[in-house]
Amino acid sequence: MKIINTAIIAKVTADGKLEIPPEVLAQLQPSTEYEVSITEDEIVLKKLLN
Repeated sequence: MKIINTAIIAKVTADGKLEIPPEVLAQLQPSTEYEVSITEDEIVLKKLLN
């Protein structure tokens, strides 16, 4: 796995929605499912293999 860019910032809006930057959205495929792992320090999205 190659890390492309770690300086991208996502933001949670006042109404609780996650704003994902366009450069991240461009990497996501429609209908793809992701596993979400949450720890005290991070939230990780991991693409599920079909």
